[in-house]
Amino acid sequence: MDASERALFDRKLSELEGKARPGQQYPAAARRVVRGAFGAAAVALGVVVALQGPAFFTRSAESPEPVPSAPVATPSPRAGTPTGSVSSAIPVNDLPAAATFDPIANTAPANTAPASPRRALPVAPRPEVSGSASSGTSDSLAEELALLDAARAERDPDLTLAALAKHEARFPTGRLAVEREYVAVQTLRKSGREPDARVRARALIERAPSSAYAAELQAWLGETQ
Repeated sequence: MDASERALFDRKLSELEGKARPGQQYPAAARRVVRGAFGAAAVALGVVVALQGPAFFTRSAESPEPVPSAPVATPSPRAGTPTGSVSSAIPVNDLPAAATFDPIANTAPANTAPASPRRALPVAPRPEVSGSASSGTSDSLAEELALLDAARAERDPDLTLAALAKHEARFPTGRLAVEREYVAVQTLRKSGREPDARVRARALIERAPSSAYAAELQAWLGETQ
């Protein structure tokens, strides 16, 4: 043990004695045990220094490499957690409306056939009066008027009655049938055949009771009865 080691040993021993309670002294046996322990440690230290030489002091002088500390996990913000301030929150009115659940629409069968479009009911065509029909009516009326004018133009009562008979055969229920019967009654009266005139006068009154000819013939029949 060299001088430096001896000084270190004495200092450690003094520290141990200083920690003892006041008035208490370590016995000689305890001192010998301590000195033996320190002596063995000093011998071991000297062997290590002799084997490693200057490398021991170089490694001792170097500062130990820092032990890398374990990375501290930073808690990430949860999904859906607002990161901004309360003032930057989205207004409730701007949020998208939630989809409504329609039980009727969801329970409808998927393979429902599309409704067929309604067919429009056929519209019956309106009856139209053809030009030939209207022209035919005008032609028949003109023909009736021509036959009636020809009967009036005759001076002979028989020829007048013959022309009226022709009109009756051609247009029995024509538009000028009442006028034809009135001309026949007047022709029979002028020719002196009052019984025949009365028969045709009564037939005219029954056929057209509201006509002006019926009122005139009704008055004549009342005078002659």
